[in-house]
Order: sequence, then structure tokens, then C-alpha cells
Amino acid sequence: MTSYIKITITTLVITIFFTAEQAGAQTANTQDEGKNKVPVTNALSYISKLEPMSFGKQYGFVTADVQQILPGVITQSQKWQSAGKNNQRAVTVSKVDYDMLIPLLVGAIKEQQAEIDALKAQLSEAKAK
Repeated sequence: MTSYIKITITTLVITIFFTAEQAGAQTANTQDEGKNKVPVTNALSYISKLEPMSFGKQYGFVTADVQQILPGVITQSQKWQSAGKNNQRAVTVSKVDYDMLIPLLVGAIKEQQAEIDALKAQLSEAKAK
């Protein structure tokens, strides 16, 4: 029982360490905030063009479609694929970087909320007449 608890605590500490390390990697990038800093505009127009898809039990986007709308959120990596007996070849795989979509989603929500607030104000004015 004691060894099980030690292993669990060690695993927890390692998990926390790696999670903190990943967060540190993200905060290290924030030191460059002053460079090329431009507010996101028209986020809703980009997000509304994306077509969510179901792939069996998973959800996502068709990479080629996203590439046409938001090429900056597509990343590429090399994967090794079997090409016969004792032979492999490198294949370039494109993926949607969903973390890069988050600022656009927040921008789109803010744009929608501004539109909702404007419509509420118009409705209040119409009711007051």
C-alpha cells in the first residue's frame, strides 16, 4: 500500500511539473507581446466560414478547408509510414492547431455580444416609443 501511494504521489508531482513546464513555455512567448501586436478584427467572418465535421466519434475540420480560410492555423509535421517490407517513408501531415483558433473564437464571441447589445438597445428604443 505504501509503495502504491509513493508511486501515485511521484506520478502526480511529475504530471504537475510537466504541466507547469508547458505553461512556462507559453508564458515565455508573452515576453514578445509588444512585437507585431494587432487586435483581431472580423473574427466572426472567419469563424462562420469554418464547417465543423464529425469523424466517427471525433469532431473537427477538414484541413484543406481550414487552409483556405485560415492558413496560419495549419501546422505540418513529418510522420513515418510503412512503405513495404523493411521500408518506411516520411509523409508530411497537415493538422489544425486548435489552440490557435481560441483567440479567434473569443473575438467572434465578443463581436456577437456587441451585436446582441446593439439589438437590445434598438429593441428598448422601439418599445419606448
